[in-house]
Amino acid sequence: MPETRTVPGRCPELAAGPLTCAGQTLTVPPGRYDWLWLTVSSSVALTATAWLTYAGGLDPEPLAVPAGPGRTVRLPVTRRDDLRAVRLPDEPRLRLHEVTFVQPSRPYPEPYPGSEKVVAPS
Repeated sequence: MPETRTVPGRCPELAAGPLTCAGQTLTVPPGRYDWLWLTVSSSVALTATAWLTYAGGLDPEPLAVPAGPGRTVRLPVTRRDDLRAVRLPDEPRLRLHEVTFVQPSRPYPEPYPGSEKVVAPS
């Protein structure tokens, strides 16, 4: 299993306790990540959308949450770009208790080996 590194520090939005998800934006320690582990609670199983803000754009990511207290779910960080913020779903049945930012075990090469730059014609 590859080594993973978590980012020290806390998410300031969770300093006062768990959040009911209402579309808030979480502060992210600057950097590149493989995924985020979220500890959540929900009264029902649900799928919602979180929005990840990168240096170069914004991507939606589905978040599948089982019913119950203290469930850990993985939110993938699919773009190889600096993550700047995470907007939580606007879903009042979902509560966020904890977030762990997981960095890659080794740096990503720039550009990817074997990759080819494709430019749209002007």
